[in-house]
Amino acid sequence: MLSNCFYKSRKGIAIPVVLLIVLCVMVMTISVVHFRKESKKQNVNNFHFLRVNFLAQSAVQQMLLKLSVLPQEAYDSGVLSLGYCPFRGIVSDGETPTPKNKDDEALKAFFEDCKIETIPWQFPPDRMPDKSNSRYKVNSLNIMNAYNDTGNKKTYLTAKIVAVGEGKMEKGNAGFRKEQLEKVIQLTGAN
Repeated sequence: MLSNCFYKSRKGIAIPVVLLIVLCVMVMTISVVHFRKESKKQNVNNFHFLRVNFLAQSAVQQMLLKLSVLPQEAYDSGVLSLGYCPFRGIVSDGETPTPKNKDDEALKAFFEDCKIETIPWQFPPDRMPDKSNSRYKVNSLNIMNAYNDTGNKKTYLTAKIVAVGEGKMEKGNAGFRKEQLEKVIQLTGAN
C-alpha cells in the first residue's frame, strides 16, 4: 500500500523532467554556438590587426635598412630639413648657428621610396597575392635633433619614423584596416 501511494504521487513527473533536460541542453548548445561565433570574429579581427601592424613594421624596417645603408645622406637631408647647412653641420661643442631656410624636399626624397610598390614580390605566379589588399609606406621622417660631436668625430641624428600599414581582408568580412606605427631612433655615424 505504501509503494502504491508513492507511485501515485509521482505520476506525470517524467514529462517535465525530460522537458527541463531538453531545455538545459538547448541553452548549452546555443551558448556554445554563440561563443564559437564570437570567438571566430575576434580571432579574425586579431589576425587582421596583426597583419596590418606587421605591414607597418615592414615599412619601419625598410626605413631602418635605408638609414643604415645611407647614413650620410640621412644626416645631410635631416640637417637640411632643420635649416642648417649639411656641409658645416651642427657642432655640439661650438656655437650653434641659427637655422635658415628649412627645406624638407631632400628628406621627403630620402624616404619617399620606402613603400611596398618599390619592393619586387617574390611569389610564384599561382600564389601571387592581390597587391591592392596589402600595402605599407613611410608617411614621414621627422628629424628631432642632429649634431656633430667633433671630439669623438661622430654625427648623431634623432628621428621619428611614422609608418602606415593598411589592408583589406576578405575572410570574415573584416573589411579595410589602417594602422600607424611611430618609432623614434638615434643614428650614430663616423664623421
